[in-house]
Amino acid sequence: MDVTVLYRYYKLLVNFEISKEMYMENNNITIDLVTLDVKSMDGWEEFQGGKDFTDYCNRGDYVSEDIYDYFLNILPPVTVSSGYLQAGGEIMTAFNEKKNRYEGVYLTFVSTNMKGIYSFCGCCFKGQIDDVRVYRGYNSINDFLCSTYRNKFGFSDIRPVVKCKDGFEFSVQVGANYYSNPRLDGDSICYTSCEVGYPTKKEDLLIPYIEEEDADPTKTIYPYTPVEVIDKVIKKHGGFYIAVCK
Repeated sequence: MDVTVLYRYYKLLVNFEISKEMYMENNNITIDLVTLDVKSMDGWEEFQGGKDFTDYCNRGDYVSEDIYDYFLNILPPVTVSSGYLQAGGEIMTAFNEKKNRYEGVYLTFVSTNMKGIYSFCGCCFKGQIDDVRVYRGYNSINDFLCSTYRNKFGFSDIRPVVKCKDGFEFSVQVGANYYSNPRLDGDSICYTSCEVGYPTKKEDLLIPYIEEEDADPTKTIYPYTPVEVIDKVIKKHGGFYIAVCK
């Protein structure tokens, strides 16, 4: 399919999503720019801390023109046309099932019907708008812990960060070296509490379990946090949003 056709199709999807950010006022549709969340270079720099762009921005997020211009100019774009940009320099390779071969994957953006605001399509093959990653859901934190168990030198390896749909992230660790119940390692253990740590922002549901009351809520741990509380935190922030390759 031609890139232009793909772009027009994606704009229809984007415009549908944008409609969620609109409301009726005096029989006119108005974009509520106050509540519209737009990712920016300043936000990325503040968030960054060594993390890459895909940690900061999820598929479907709106980005400002300074982000678009940054990826337009940092390297020669691999694909660029009216309202469609794929940043130069592949960020990974992935298996393209349609072509039965591995190909480069690129950060991809399209324009919206709002001037200076673009939509991030995700990590896509050249000329495409489909994110090659999938976002796996888990039934509970115990499901996540069982699925991500890896044995390293006889102990449980560090679990990946739990990422939620609204961008909230935090660490959840269990096993012999952590404040969890039970303090055992394995891929089929049902934990009743876990060691939570380093959320990206203060979360009131976690505060009762903070290790030290006067500590920065984003720079400390929360020993023996009940799994029911952790599941509530994840649900509050939109659920799991963890990318895996297709």
